[in-house]
Amino acid sequence: LSGEYWEGEQLSLKAKEIFELIDHKEKLVSAYNNLGFSFRNRGRPKEAQPYFTKCLKLTEQLNDDRRNAYALTNLGMCAIFQGDHTPGLSNVLQAITTVHELNDKTLEAYGYNMLIYAYLHLGDFVNGEEACIKTEKLAREANAVFAVADSYTNRAIINTFQNKFKQAK
Repeated sequence: LSGEYWEGEQLSLKAKEIFELIDHKEKLVSAYNNLGFSFRNRGRPKEAQPYFTKCLKLTEQLNDDRRNAYALTNLGMCAIFQGDHTPGLSNVLQAITTVHELNDKTLEAYGYNMLIYAYLHLGDFVNGEEACIKTEKLAREANAVFAVADSYTNRAIINTFQNKFKQAK
């Protein structure tokens, strides 16, 4: 898998250089986001953070609230993975507020799913379970089946950690 990421990083770096050269901010957001994901998904959040920070700045310049919410969520998760919990949770919650204001229940459900991951990482199973309930409600309303299933998986993990084995089946 690391070879695939390496090739992806190389391609994203080449794209980033071209988009910087022609000052194509919308496409730069995607290139920075891809680079950030590549590092974060390989357990290197410190290296991912600058790319997600650049995404955030560009989405603010572009007044692109949806992509801004993604950038906030990604930055928040990077902070949480590095032990910087308060600003990390703040970023994820701010992203959820943004997509709520956009009245996008699917994105809001996915935002709560990320919040579940954050709470799981922090060992905060009570808030994690509350986020599961919110995710499932929003996802059902938006017919976002994947988000419902993902939340069920997370709730099963929470129940297992809390020794609620009958509920985790």
